[in-house]
Amino acid sequence: MRNDLAHSVIGRTFSDPGLGDQVRHLVSSQDLKARAPFLLTPPYDTVRGQFILCAILIVSHLDSEIQGIRPLPSVEKDYLYTTTYADNTKDKENG
Repeated sequence: MRNDLAHSVIGRTFSDPGLGDQVRHLVSSQDLKARAPFLLTPPYDTVRGQFILCAILIVSHLDSEIQGIRPLPSVEKDYLYTTTYADNTKDKENG
């Protein structure tokens, strides 16, 4: 969907058949009709509304996933793998 819109030289709207099909596929992939049919009511009963709804759900899901990610533990310096050119020149100047 992004590629179709990004590479289009003409303006596109949600009434374009191809875009409508892609939004319907997005709604289907999230199984909204079975899982949450109440969400597909006005103002989300149009192609544009369904796109906005799917975007909200995807962003909300990603946000909740981010909350559960722990930072990576700090790693001790390993000269074999983490030495850079700048580190080598500093060592030569100091040593």
